[in-house]
Amino acid sequence: DQLVSYAAGPADPDTQVANPKRRRLDPDIATRRRQLAKLKAELGDVGLDEPRDGSRSAHGLKIAQQGAVKQLRDLEDDIDRLIARRKQTPTHITVAELDEPRHIMRLEHTHIVDRIRICAYNAEQWLLDRLVDHYPNRHDLRDLLRALTRLPGSMDTTDAGIQVTLEAPDTPAHRRALAGLIDELNTHHVVYPGTDLPVTYHDGTVVIGEHRVQRDRLSGPRMTDQRRERLNDDGAQNPSSGCRCNHP
Repeated sequence: DQLVSYAAGPADPDTQVANPKRRRLDPDIATRRRQLAKLKAELGDVGLDEPRDGSRSAHGLKIAQQGAVKQLRDLEDDIDRLIARRKQTPTHITVAELDEPRHIMRLEHTHIVDRIRICAYNAEQWLLDRLVDHYPNRHDLRDLLRALTRLPGSMDTTDAGIQVTLEAPDTPAHRRALAGLIDELNTHHVVYPGTDLPVTYHDGTVVIGEHRVQRDRLSGPRMTDQRRERLNDDGAQNPSSGCRCNHP
């Protein structure tokens, strides 16, 4: 939500803006109204509402206040004059009519970032709609997708196109979800932007028998000879099993 750029430029002279002269009248009116209310409180509603019939109580009250009533009438006149002036002042004027030039922020960069955010959100939602078919826990779906996007991997260019390989997660359920998502992504036959090179995704695993094993573990220290032989035996007993990620 931060500004990408602080560059500014002159505003369009035909743009309508709030009239600052009218806006400056509002605090003046409010100030005089507060003064008027204070005077009324000092004089008392009873004395002010009493008719001017020469009664001693009202007459004596006005003399005792030493011109407070006159000040009150002057404030009422000032308020009426300011309100009439405000009514004659337009609420909006053009930028060209302002006393001082106005500058505005150049938001082109912000607009670009906003569009990128919208595209990223749409892409995330599109992936979530497909990942949900391969992962049973809907509450962790968004967290899983974020974890998958942070997986290490590689991108290689070959004669067949661009090969994107992600390192498979350690959790079996996450590996199955990634494999299912990758299989679905590959059915769309996407191409790299700006080229006609097809993009193929892999999860860095191979399927031996009923087991999905990360490719680098086939030759790593964690893969013993007995384990490898057992997986190969499972593969021989299940000839229909194959590599789901198009590796040789």
